[in-house]
Amino acid sequence: MASGYLVLEDGSVFKGSVPEGSPDVYGEVVFETGMGGHLEAVTDPAAAGTIVVASFPLVGNAGAKDGFMVSDRVHASGLVAREVCRSPSDMYGGEPLGDYMVAAGVPCISGIDTRDVVATLRDKGTMMGAIVSDPSKAAPLLRKGRPKGLVAKISHKKVADLGGKGPKVAVIDCGSCKGLYEELLARFNVIRFPYDAKAREIIDSGAAGAVFTDGPGDPHELKGKTVETASDLIDAMPCMGISLGAQVMALARGGEVFRMKTGHRGCNQPVRHGGRIHMTFQSHGYGITEGSVEGATYDHINVNDGSVEGFSLGGIGSFAVLYRPQSRPGPTDTEFLFDVFAKSVGGRP
Repeated sequence: MASGYLVLEDGSVFKGSVPEGSPDVYGEVVFETGMGGHLEAVTDPAAAGTIVVASFPLVGNAGAKDGFMVSDRVHASGLVAREVCRSPSDMYGGEPLGDYMVAAGVPCISGIDTRDVVATLRDKGTMMGAIVSDPSKAAPLLRKGRPKGLVAKISHKKVADLGGKGPKVAVIDCGSCKGLYEELLARFNVIRFPYDAKAREIIDSGAAGAVFTDGPGDPHELKGKTVETASDLIDAMPCMGISLGAQVMALARGGEVFRMKTGHRGCNQPVRHGGRIHMTFQSHGYGITEGSVEGATYDHINVNDGSVEGFSLGGIGSFAVLYRPQSRPGPTDTEFLFDVFAKSVGGRP
């Protein structure tokens, strides 16, 4: 191991250790609150352009292996931890998370008091940062600013018929996890479109409904593309928006979408919906202003901070949530939303 440093744009410096030869990287420094699921967190496409800080002090207890990944690779720019388990449980057959990150060419800095990092972010808000071998190397990286065009880089580029059963549903892919497709394929005949597909293409495919997926980055970058498509489809067929997709649907209906101070990330976020409290997995840094979305009922509310977590639209059954009902990783409390969507498009749960 070698000395490494997490440097924040406000000048805060945290010293830790990185594997020999780790690259210098930068990204938006965010924290996630789950006690587990850290491999899933860094392989989540929504983590692209971010450095993930694990608030739980010990990560990697279950090890890392391809079967735990929620996409085909590590998308986060880096991982910050207090301690990385060197001898994971034999139960799951995974290798040490630190070794997995090294093989992926992504730095994992450990030995840092992540309580201090999280407290700084909670106080000052999410900010850019860098993991470097020398603090003097951070300034040129931080001047690059927040990464842009992330959805365009990650979204599948071609239309694909994925099969499945039931009514045909179009998925407008903004960079989603595998778990979403598992839930959809169990209920629908799925045809996947790139993020910039036009509404006419989707309607002509014969789809009975549309799903706007989760993904990374600033939803305002999708105006004139995904947002325009959502605007055209919301009244033409039932639509379901997830995380970034919810922000897209909000913008399509004239809603205000804003950068949150710290965002919601982790598999223990409580949401009130339908008279119950559901535990949810979340990974988003943008919120929706209550009252701003035309014709919306705000029926999903975060218990911790009272923020909007989702809304429904009158008419043909369109709705959107900022959390991940596919719950990979995390609780399965809200998987029933896929059945609600299935009823809207004429299927059977």
